[in-house]
Amino acid sequence: MVDNASGEMRRGLSDFLNVIQITFTFLQNAEKVI
Repeated sequence: MVDNASGEMRRGLSDFLNVIQITFTFLQNAEKVI
């Protein structure tokens, strides 16, 4: 149960970092367009 919880947190953190990375890349591209 503890391993499963930590696995869920790690996967959630990974998804969160992916979203931040995508958003950051999108903002950089938007700056070039503007």
